Amino acid sequence: LSVGIDYDYMDQFIDEFMSERLSRRLLVEQHIALHDPRTHYRGIFNTRCKPHRLITNALGDAAELCEAQYGRAPPYKIEGDQNMTFTYIPSHLEYVLLELFKNCARATMDRYEALERENRK
Repeated sequence: LSVGIDYDYMDQFIDEFMSERLSRRLLVEQHIALHDPRTHYRGIFNTRCKPHRLITNALGDAAELCEAQYGRAPPYKIEGDQNMTFTYIPSHLEYVLLELFKNCARATMDRYEALERENRK
């Protein structure tokens, strides 16, 4: 059913709107955080962000959600320098990692459930 909606225009509008919203939110959060100093932070930027810790937390959260949905979760193994640090916004990285790992867990569980169904035939 078409009611004269230009979907390309709508996609462009929503992309620009969300980008501008995120940019403004980032600026406001940075401004507020600059007035609340924390160790190893410059505003919302953690100067010693540890990806290993963020990855471990996100994988644990994704595993819990997967277990709640499927009754089990795929195993995982973290490799690499556990002490590496860099400057980043931890809350943004946490969000992206959790979404990524949730998608990975769901895809893995769906694939193996399909294989198990095929093997039972």
